[in-house]
Amino acid sequence: MKSSITIEPYVGLDDVRVVAINEHKEAAACLAEAFADDEAILYPFTAADMTQHTNEYKRKLHNEMMEYLTAAHIFNGLVTTVGPSYASVAIWLPPGRDIDNWLTIVRSGLWRMYFRLSRQGRQRFFDEFLPLLQDTKQEVLGERDDESYYLVYLGTKRKEQRKGQLIFRLEADLREQQADFENRVCYLESTGSKNTDMYTARGFVYKRTIHLNPYKAPIALDIMVREPKLSPATHLPLTSLCYEVKSMSPLDVPSASIVKTTAATVNEDDGQSNADEEGGLGQMGVSALAAA
Repeated sequence: MKSSITIEPYVGLDDVRVVAINEHKEAAACLAEAFADDEAILYPFTAADMTQHTNEYKRKLHNEMMEYLTAAHIFNGLVTTVGPSYASVAIWLPPGRDIDNWLTIVRSGLWRMYFRLSRQGRQRFFDEFLPLLQDTKQEVLGERDDESYYLVYLGTKRKEQRKGQLIFRLEADLREQQADFENRVCYLESTGSKNTDMYTARGFVYKRTIHLNPYKAPIALDIMVREPKLSPATHLPLTSLCYEVKSMSPLDVPSASIVKTTAATVNEDDGQSNADEEGGLGQMGVSALAAA
């Protein structure tokens, strides 16, 4: 199967596309809004010694954290969006990708969170939250940990949350077409029964529940895994959607674009060759929560 990749300007508002580094603040604003009331995401900001700060300060710090995390995953992961004005945004760690390295931490600004959080908030984020997610993912996936697609964040702006097709399309685009084509497992953490039910309906299977702050006011996160679903006839889809993920220097400011892959395929009915096109998308491990 031969394929050629062409870059075309992004035009359609409803097309899933890769978020570039010059867009990271807009994408982060969507996620900050979607997770504004999420107990797990706000865990570092609810530490006892954070009460000295105003709610406005903590809100701004939360937004700042989302900007750093979004930038980090643009540099060494995959951030996608769909809909008008970043209506829905997803952050993925594709196989072999990791933001737990000094270059990514420095470039993204994530290092600033160590100094911006209070002592207890810092402990919650760096010593409790992140290690719990990392260790659990490794325990659940075992040898497949580094080969999985990790859905880190998936959020939709509040005014768009009733339009479930946005969030489903964003999540299904990569998971169903790319992960299935590569025969790879998908992994996420979910908060709330509503989100867990949503992902169960999408083919994810509940594995276990973990808790932040387990001895005082436990915050539950459901671990979910989806096994790849290959075509029983061919074991591979005729057309794959390719996601090109490139590392960029802080000076690189690419324009938003859709990566299209043209793959030569064979029509099983008449044996003729044809070409299909699909719009495509190119640890400090973090929460893979879904805000529906």
